[in-house]
Amino acid sequence: MRGAPFNLVRVDNGELTHILLVGEIDIYAAPTFKWLIVDAIQDGQRQIIIDYSEVTFFDSTSFGILVSSLKRLRAHDGRMALVINSGYLLNTFAILGFDKMFDIYSTIKEAEGSFAAGVKQKQS
Repeated sequence: MRGAPFNLVRVDNGELTHILLVGEIDIYAAPTFKWLIVDAIQDGQRQIIIDYSEVTFFDSTSFGILVSSLKRLRAHDGRMALVINSGYLLNTFAILGFDKMFDIYSTIKEAEGSFAAGVKQKQS
């Protein structure tokens, strides 16, 4: 069985990496999602924004990747910010307690501003 359509894009802008997720991020998309984040960290990127603005579904496999990637990034003194503007996804993140673990913003501009302002990463 094949997963639903998805697209994942990584864009580096100096010290900042944007990862745009589009569509359903499920078990079929998870390896690509993990690779994009791990690859960015291995490339020396320490500021990562993951944009969920275009996500229609996000499964538990991908939640695990997100948590392990945050730990890996923190081990390199890095920071991650999430852009989520969907009430459904915000609610899901809150139920799981991820709103206490991750810095969540409603726009990319707000997330970028948090890096420029030197906002400290939430600690779990």
